[in-house]
Amino acid sequence: MVVDSYGDVLVAGTANQTGLAERQEEAVFVKFSPTSDRLWVGTASLQRTDDNGSSRFFDDTRALAADNQGNLYSIAITQRTTDDSTSFSSHLVSFDRNGEQRWTRKLSDQEDMRALALNDDQVVVAGLSTQRFSLTGDKLSHVDHPEHSAWHIAFSINGNYALTGGWKISLFSAAGELLWQADADEEGTALGESLFTMDGDLITTQSVEPRGAGLVTLWNQSGQKIWQKTLTAPASSYGLMGPVLVEGDYRGDLYIITSNADGRRIAKMDGLGGFYWNKTSRSGIVQDMALINGEVFVVGDGRNEKYDTNGQLVAESKTGRAV
Repeated sequence: MVVDSYGDVLVAGTANQTGLAERQEEAVFVKFSPTSDRLWVGTASLQRTDDNGSSRFFDDTRALAADNQGNLYSIAITQRTTDDSTSFSSHLVSFDRNGEQRWTRKLSDQEDMRALALNDDQVVVAGLSTQRFSLTGDKLSHVDHPEHSAWHIAFSINGNYALTGGWKISLFSAAGELLWQADADEEGTALGESLFTMDGDLITTQSVEPRGAGLVTLWNQSGQKIWQKTLTAPASSYGLMGPVLVEGDYRGDLYIITSNADGRRIAKMDGLGGFYWNKTSRSGIVQDMALINGEVFVVGDGRNEKYDTNGQLVAESKTGRAV
């Protein structure tokens, strides 16, 4: 989900195409007005190969972004299945603000592409490679990094970019030169996010055991660890864990969320790794967060919550458990 420059809400997902002998799934995009009116529904038309008409296709979406003109960009994964085999491909697709598909580009013959960001009027996607496109779909560059399958990408003010997730942390120059690379915690998962501090250092996160615990690390510009903190799991759980989410404010303070099926932890940290506050609740997995004027908004497990600048829960609403 993303909110565009007009205040409209864009949502990406998967829809089942009924009425067919074989079930199909399509990548679907929906736009809502700020007052929740549905404005349009778009279905991605992806590049597919079906030599004899026996293939079944299952599309999914992984990332979503919008530019200042309200155009939408998303990574879509296609699974092609026949009676004998299964194959995948990754695609970058764009819609205009009126719901018309502008263009689509095939990224790879794998399901590796997960990270997407807009930077300097370019669309940047990453998986086992990092590829740059203009906003009109022209391919600008391609950098392979087969040793690192990225899940998240972040940019510094000088154009350097960090790839995280996939048990690696990699820093590249704006030209695509690898500056340094480090291993993530081997006991953790491939999930991870990152952001650059105002000083140009790098904050990374990773989900670690026990389920729902989080690892937060500050790296300097040379790839050396400055500090590392572990956030304990919010509750004992045998269920799934959520991603370790991170946001930063204009003072350089950090807001971290980690969660599992039985609880969530929300913490505010300073730039030295100290804690202002550290709160837990019995709500479940957090899927996304937003930071507005020091207030934290979280969504997941069918429950939306708002926390004030002191970490106190001030509002909540229930949706559905799939949200």
